[in-house]
Amino acid sequence: MGLKGEQFYLREGNLLGDAYCPTSSSMQVFVPMTWRTGAKLSTFYTGRLVSAANLGTLKEGGEVIWRQVPDRVVYERIGYVAPIEEEGAFNLNIAKFKAHGMGIALTAKNWQGTTVHPYLHCCGAVNRQFEDSPAASDVNPQYRAQIQALYDRHRAGGVPRWDRPGSIDHWNSGAGMEMWIQKTLDNHWEEGQSVSRSLKELAR
Repeated sequence: MGLKGEQFYLREGNLLGDAYCPTSSSMQVFVPMTWRTGAKLSTFYTGRLVSAANLGTLKEGGEVIWRQVPDRVVYERIGYVAPIEEEGAFNLNIAKFKAHGMGIALTAKNWQGTTVHPYLHCCGAVNRQFEDSPAASDVNPQYRAQIQALYDRHRAGGVPRWDRPGSIDHWNSGAGMEMWIQKTLDNHWEEGQSVSRSLKELAR
């Protein structure tokens, strides 16, 4: 490909200091690969450790890339762990058989993990996900009505598992799965735009 190892960045939003597992040992399996290739796992362009940053201290550009989401259902804006979504960057997302309550997520959960806390917690209820967070202003104020309408339509259409009881605030219910998939679609809308930007960079 003509690329050097140090041009590759492995990104996981849960490694940020305010996310679920900034000290998780599960990522240690990648460390020998980063030593061998020069790829970056735990640091930003700025030199700061990913685990030392949080939503309130992330530096725009070098540590977080913000993107607006037109035609959104849940998220009006999403933050990505830099350099994900940077102009001219390519996002390499490899499908895997990720076992999850939603089914086999393939590449969807990988892409979810490129966002910063609390946006990456797509399985959780919005009211808990953004509780007391300045990021709450990035949530569509009409999301509940829109999710409910979409859920009703999809359940009536016979979408499998959408008949599970529970509200949109419970991830393992039919309505909760509608919530997860709409957050994921908001996120993947931006992924599609990123691919378009990268192809334009190649054409220049």
